[in-house]
Amino acid sequence: MELRYDVVVIGGGIGGLTGAALLAQAGRSVLVVEADERPGGFAQNLSEAGYDFDLALHVIMSLGREGPFGEGLFHAVLRQLGVATEVEHVALDPFYAVQLEDEHVVLPGARDAHLAALAELGADHADQVVKLFAIYDQAYRELLKLPISLGLFDLLRMPLKTPLLFTKRNAVLADVLKAHIRDPKVRHLHTALWPYIGLPSSRMAFLPFGAMMASYVGEGAYYCRGGFQNLADAIVRGLVRQGGELRLGVKVSKITLRDGRVTGVELETGQQIEAATVIAAGDVRDTFLKLIAAEEVPKRYLRKLRRQTPSMSACLLHLGTDLDVASMLKAQITMVAPYSSEESYARSVGGSIGAVSITVPTLTDPNRAPAGEHTVVVSAAVPVECGERPDWDDRKVSDEMLAMAERALPGLSSHITFTPGNGRSGEPKLRFLGPIYGWAVEPKQSAAYRLPHETPFHGLWLCGHWTQPAGGIWSVVVSGIQTARLVLERNVHGGLLPLAS
Repeated sequence: MELRYDVVVIGGGIGGLTGAALLAQAGRSVLVVEADERPGGFAQNLSEAGYDFDLALHVIMSLGREGPFGEGLFHAVLRQLGVATEVEHVALDPFYAVQLEDEHVVLPGARDAHLAALAELGADHADQVVKLFAIYDQAYRELLKLPISLGLFDLLRMPLKTPLLFTKRNAVLADVLKAHIRDPKVRHLHTALWPYIGLPSSRMAFLPFGAMMASYVGEGAYYCRGGFQNLADAIVRGLVRQGGELRLGVKVSKITLRDGRVTGVELETGQQIEAATVIAAGDVRDTFLKLIAAEEVPKRYLRKLRRQTPSMSACLLHLGTDLDVASMLKAQITMVAPYSSEESYARSVGGSIGAVSITVPTLTDPNRAPAGEHTVVVSAAVPVECGERPDWDDRKVSDEMLAMAERALPGLSSHITFTPGNGRSGEPKLRFLGPIYGWAVEPKQSAAYRLPHETPFHGLWLCGHWTQPAGGIWSVVVSGIQTARLVLERNVHGGLLPLAS
């Protein structure tokens, strides 16, 4: 490492890597320091003994070259960095399936087929489903063209330029659904993906869910062959080709300041790295409670930070199995949702498992397991404090998750051939990832209500799912783009695309 850079990025997740690569392309000298031994954050792979699992990311949007909303945002970033052809991706169709108490429902990926399938499952008129998705589409289009930095003039124009974002900025998903989908079964199937946002429809901000569904159903839901580590590695290659640097296994112990300005970072080894700009792309609580002395942070900012509510966490089981999964499941992603999102959430908060998602990448990518076997990831949303509760029992939780997964995969528990870390003993090993979406994606913690990229310190910026616009993989890429534009002071009153403007 050099001793001086224009920009130091703390954290090598997808958001930090995106911002770093775009800044390097703009001519800045950039260093990314990542405490882990691999880049990508939640997009990492777990590989062992011929089994290859995704850590937490299982599906992605906006990877298409073109679609109803123009070029996919992820594709635009990869193309801008010259690595678009280095990520092989596959559109998932069916998009997902839902295992109810006594019924298995498969939902197509193509927009018209998806909307028709939803309408056919209940008593609602088809045009109501179409109207709902038209609202989703409008929300997504407006988010794409929303100015990165909202000045007074931009705020005054919002009711005309982005009317839906203005009127729905405080809306929860349930309120919008009630106006369009009356059938409880259709609402249940449509919101079965609630763990992808981490809240039930009564608490979830409408705009992130609406934009997510508009993209997944309009642009397509995608899987990266070889796992999502390949996506992270491609962005790293783009960073390095633009002259940026990545250092793995390197921990930052301190952000150095002088008179309210960033001067660089100090590593755990004691090495000092000078930089006029530091981007904190990790847990924002660590940034202001560990890397900066509390007495240096304005009390008002600390109060705001401590008022925020963390998102749900993710509990995951990574399993190898010799079950004939292909004969049991019709989609790579299956949500086991015997209860409504409200009841599932209540069960989760109360210490039980209310719903699980089952992801089987080997249905699309058989090379990720030994011949005749599959890799299966079972995940559940749980309160972030679960791991610290005295009644938390890993074995009990993993048993509950397996029991629920067996509603869609009968016999799974007795057909486990491998678990990372425990080898072929078959003993399930629970992974607990902490607040997977940063702050909870509630209306008052989303978009402009979320912590801004700017901080009280000149030269210190935030990036990732703890800052604007929200949690989730698409949002952290947006966050990386926004942070890079703000640092460069380029086109901050324009939308996300085109990237080069």
